[in-house]
Amino acid sequence: MTVATFQNGVSPDAGYAGWIDSSIGYNDNDAPQDTWDRVFPGWYVTEKRALFRIDLSSIPTNAVVTAATFSFLEANYNDGTDKAWLHAIAAHQFVENSATWNKYDGSNAWTTPGGDLAASAAQTGVTVPADDWAVFGSGGELNALVQQWISYPATNLGFVLGCDASGSPRGRYGVCSSERATLAHRPKAAITYTAGILPFIMQMVG
Repeated sequence: MTVATFQNGVSPDAGYAGWIDSSIGYNDNDAPQDTWDRVFPGWYVTEKRALFRIDLSSIPTNAVVTAATFSFLEANYNDGTDKAWLHAIAAHQFVENSATWNKYDGSNAWTTPGGDLAASAAQTGVTVPADDWAVFGSGGELNALVQQWISYPATNLGFVLGCDASGSPRGRYGVCSSERATLAHRPKAAITYTAGILPFIMQMVG
């Protein structure tokens, strides 16, 4: 069993830069928001979301995922009680410095504004503590999503982090991005896997 960790500038090594991220907002329309060292999922009068993609190509495509966690540090912008959710991006590969609520690359439109969310969430109901880590996983849906990305890398279009509207007041959070100056504050993923023949089996039964 192997545990692979991914954090820009830290792991698997200091040269790793496989996380990319950006904020998009309903009110921002076609104005790119990739100018901060934080992204802002939540409600700022209207909704904002955060886009992420992780390069997992160092994990063999025949690996069998047994656990997956994504962790995000909230930093100095927590003023609500909404829970966070995570959806895979179902279509289109966003461009980090150009994506907006309406367009995934600054020119071409999402199928559905706001990030082309997959129909089912990979996880919901996650608490975002003030000035602490919000951890997604490990669970069946998130594990299955990461397994898909590893077995079939072309399906890895990234994911969207957002907040539900259950809280009062509605939540808005400042989550440290992959460009945060303090390396240890950047988003991180931990993937536990074993060697296997999963892609071959899936082809046989598919």
